[in-house]
Amino acid sequence: MADLHHRGDQSPPFQACISDAAQRGRFLMSRLIEQARKTMPVRADQATNRLERDLQHDALRLLLKHRNALEEAFPHALLECIGQLVDGGQGERSAGDLSFGALELMGDEQMQERVEMVRAQQAAADQVEAPLGELNSLICAAQGLRSVQADRNPLRPEVYVRSLRKVAGDMDVPTPVRVRWMQHFGEALGGELGAVYREL
Repeated sequence: MADLHHRGDQSPPFQACISDAAQRGRFLMSRLIEQARKTMPVRADQATNRLERDLQHDALRLLLKHRNALEEAFPHALLECIGQLVDGGQGERSAGDLSFGALELMGDEQMQERVEMVRAQQAAADQVEAPLGELNSLICAAQGLRSVQADRNPLRPEVYVRSLRKVAGDMDVPTPVRVRWMQHFGEALGGELGAVYREL
C-alpha cells in the first residue's frame, strides 16, 4: 500500500502511520466480517418476525459472497477518506453532524443507514477512548503540532465508519442488507479498532 498520495508536505512518521493503518485495513475488514458471520445467525434466531429473519439470512449470504471484494476495497476506501481530511476537504459530513431536519428529508432506508452510522461511530468512540487518546497525541506530534487536536487525527473512528459505509455502498446489494451489515460491523468495530490503535 502506497503512502498517502506520496505527499511531500507530510512528515515521514505521519506517512508511515497512515500507510501502516491502510495495510491493516484488510485484516480489520476480515475481522469485522468474521464477527458478523457469527452474530447474524444469532440475530436471525432472535427475530420476532419472518421478514427480519429473512433479511438477516440474506445479509449473511451476500456478505460472504462479497467478502473478498470488501476486504480488497476497504484499505483503498480508508486511504481515500483520510486523503480528503488531510487535503482539507470536508468529504461526507460526519454522521453525528446531521440535523433532525436533514433526517426528516431522508427516506426510511436512508435514515436507517444514517442511524446505524451514528450508532457505529458512537459505540466505537466509547470503546477506544484510551488508545485513541494516545494515538491522537502521536499523530499530532507526527504532524508537528504543538498541542493535541483530536480533529487532526485522520484515523479517528468516524473515518473508519465512513470508509465502511463507502465500501458497503459500492457493493451491489439492497439497502436493507447494507443496513444490517452496518449494524453488525458497528457492534464489532470498537473492539477491533482498539487493537489497531494499540498496534499503531
